[in-house]
Amino acid sequence: MLTSLKQIYIMLEDINSKRSTDEKINYLKECLDDFIFGKILEKVLLYMINENLYFKLNRVRFIDFFEDNEAVAHQTSDDIFNQLDYFSNKIGELSDEEIAFFEKISSSDPETIEVINNILSKQSRTGLLNEQIKEVLEQRTINR
Repeated sequence: MLTSLKQIYIMLEDINSKRSTDEKINYLKECLDDFIFGKILEKVLLYMINENLYFKLNRVRFIDFFEDNEAVAHQTSDDIFNQLDYFSNKIGELSDEEIAFFEKISSSDPETIEVINNILSKQSRTGLLNEQIKEVLEQRTINR
């Protein structure tokens, strides 16, 4: 269980650093094959490109210091995605308390917040279009 999405942030940045679209796509495939982080990268990308997921939130901020033992206990990628699912399925607006809790569980480091903001904005910032990422992910599903 990951407590940070920092490695995912690094992977996304590394993909973006490649010059051509083909290089970006090939490196994305390599990252997705990573034994440790590939599955979580795939999940992050699926949340980014899924047009049916709307989180009622555009950005979150990094909370540098807070005293909330419950939030600290839920500072995991699993709990972050559970909260995103909750936001997506919730009827009505998010409360200030819900947003504050989400910001806390996402604040393990600034890189995790950046990945979360990429998910919320539906932008991978890899230099690839969401359609290109979708094609890569669909191809992987077919080849499994």
